[in-house]
Amino acid sequence: MNEPEKPRKGWGWMQWLCVLLAVCLTPLLVSVIHDSVIDLAYRNRQAQSGKDIIFAFKVFANDNGSTFPDVRAKLTTSNQTFRELIKHEYVETENLFGGYISPYVSDGFIGEAPEFERAVQPGENHWVVLGGLTTHSQDAHPVIYENALNSTWPPKWKPGSANQPVRGRVWRGNKILVGLVDGSISIVKTREVGDSLTLPESMLLDYKGVPWDDIHILDIEEKKAAK
Repeated sequence: MNEPEKPRKGWGWMQWLCVLLAVCLTPLLVSVIHDSVIDLAYRNRQAQSGKDIIFAFKVFANDNGSTFPDVRAKLTTSNQTFRELIKHEYVETENLFGGYISPYVSDGFIGEAPEFERAVQPGENHWVVLGGLTTHSQDAHPVIYENALNSTWPPKWKPGSANQPVRGRVWRGNKILVGLVDGSISIVKTREVGDSLTLPESMLLDYKGVPWDDIHILDIEEKKAAK
């Protein structure tokens, strides 16, 4: 004969604790995953914009003695440099130059040819340019990077600024996008120096291990404060 079925025991406190923890932590986990995915998507789109900018530089250089736009026109800001690309029809839109999770975004209006005076106005450009470079410069030389807190070398960014639309913001993990002369975009992990973040030592040196010389920074143009 079969033994009589034993009564089933109810859940113990450990099982109920696991259920409670799962219920409490699931929304937090979903939120963290969601934020990470959104951050990665924005960062990838920003990286693609950087690649497109350097590609436009190279096409411009092919038509202008290997020099990038700032060299040919003796420009002093990154906004002017990018406007030069639009004026000479190497780029059709200013949207490349704005930023994601950034205070610097384009309004989409570029004005009329030939000057396109409304293109890349102050406050519409997220990228700093290192001026004076050509297609003959070292491949690993930085040529553009996301705007920093300072307009001197090496650049500095704001700690704890991920997902904050402020000047000098970084991505999650204190990372920043840097475009190189070879056309690539590096996702760079910054390092702490004092109360700010800066580039790793390796990005401050050329292939011989010597600091880059004659750095010429073409900074972004800020909107003038209202009086």
